[in-house]
Amino acid sequence: MLLQNLHDTSVVNQYRNTSIIQSQSSKFEMTNRPIIMKKKKNYSRLVKHLKHKFRLASIILRKSDKSKVFHVGRFEDYQKKSMEYMDKTEAYQCLGTNDPLPDLVQRTNKYLLELRLAKWITQK
Repeated sequence: MLLQNLHDTSVVNQYRNTSIIQSQSSKFEMTNRPIIMKKKKNYSRLVKHLKHKFRLASIILRKSDKSKVFHVGRFEDYQKKSMEYMDKTEAYQCLGTNDPLPDLVQRTNKYLLELRLAKWITQK
């Protein structure tokens, strides 16, 4: 008899626990559902607002190179870092008045024209 009473109470307790968990989960779903809809509704307006703020404050939003993380910075900071890197590495040189690009383009076009006239390549 004692064993049966213990067994019966555990079934009742399990049923109560299950009903409590179900009611709490349904309450959780009901309270969170309107919030999700509200966030989706205002998403485009939020993006538009952020774009406007970025333009006003001359802020740049960039994706970092090595991960899927975004970096927010000012335009002046990026220019300063770029100049510091150029000075540190000395890999870049200001061309000034000696711009070799027009001569390079002219020689390339002349060479391609000669190849096309010799029917080594087609115009397409």
